[in-house]
Amino acid sequence: MTDLAASPEGPALAAGRKVLVRLEGVSKIYGAGATELRALDGASLDVYRGEFIVVLGPSGSGKTTLLNLLGGIDTPSEGRIVVGGSDIGRFSDGQLTEYRRRSVGFVFQFFNLIPTLTAVENVELASDLLKEHREPRAVLEEVGLGDRLDHFPSELSGGEQQRVAVARALVTDPPLVLCDEPTGNLDEETGKKVLGVMRELGRKRDKTFILVTHNSVIGEMADRVVRLRDGRVASITVNETPAEPEEINW
Repeated sequence: MTDLAASPEGPALAAGRKVLVRLEGVSKIYGAGATELRALDGASLDVYRGEFIVVLGPSGSGKTTLLNLLGGIDTPSEGRIVVGGSDIGRFSDGQLTEYRRRSVGFVFQFFNLIPTLTAVENVELASDLLKEHREPRAVLEEVGLGDRLDHFPSELSGGEQQRVAVARALVTDPPLVLCDEPTGNLDEETGKKVLGVMRELGRKRDKTFILVTHNSVIGEMADRVVRLRDGRVASITVNETPAEPEEINW
């Protein structure tokens, strides 16, 4: 494990890797004057295609703000977020909607499944956003739920519901998947299974996963660990040999 302080990346990691997203001096400011709050403060980071990043930091450090900006849910007050050569901070509302549909998948702590729809119907709902999408049943097969397609969320365990949520995030085949505390509502064994699914699919389909968590142990399975403090990138650590999910314990 190599600690790179505030350096965006290490030379070995950067070699031969395609930059998917570049943050350049990104800040998010709420309020003004005496009430000004910098939820993110001058963050710079290169995110590579196919890597697994874990973002750590105490409450209020800017983790969720970072995800919201990367996902096009919010826009920067300062700096640039460059995706495919375009600064998404300059996108119109319509362009941001299209960006979220085509380029980003979201996985949350609380699975956010529609209780009156089956597993496959929940995934189909997301696939309807785009003409070009993967076959929902095939994606559910990939996450190990081929025999649970017609079950409602109430008939699924917490881990199975989260795997439906992962399938929903991946059905539009986005290059970037943003995960906000995806194991926070799961026990250790179930959480590791969900992490294993995400890690495997990231490698298989060359997806970039950025996972925000309070659980520092999960950082052991990351390609890089980004630590935030007071809205700033405090350090970035490269794991030369990331652990497999089943090898970590919390």
